[in-house]
Amino acid sequence: MDVVRAPFSEFEGRAAFAEVVEKSGHRTVRIIFDPPVDTGNESEKVLDAIVRLGCSYEGASPSCICIDIPAEVDFDVVRDFMIENNVNIEYADPSYEELFGTDEKDD
Repeated sequence: MDVVRAPFSEFEGRAAFAEVVEKSGHRTVRIIFDPPVDTGNESEKVLDAIVRLGCSYEGASPSCICIDIPAEVDFDVVRDFMIENNVNIEYADPSYEELFGTDEKDD
């Protein structure tokens, strides 16, 4: 689990995220499925394969799934699988450069 600093914000009236103090080594990517994950469909098969690679997930909906890639899982293997299977990836950490080896998004 990441350690974060979240001081009380007068504006928000509660603790508010300020920064990551220490990273856990986990990576998170969001994937968008079209068609949405449903029993037995291709999207579910891709998600099941990602789980077999050692990842876990949670979903905001059957179309938007957050994948947790633990530190002990080979990130490159998971990334390559998603690329090879044309998975629509949204990323923040890792960065585009970490995912694809370049900072040019229009290669």
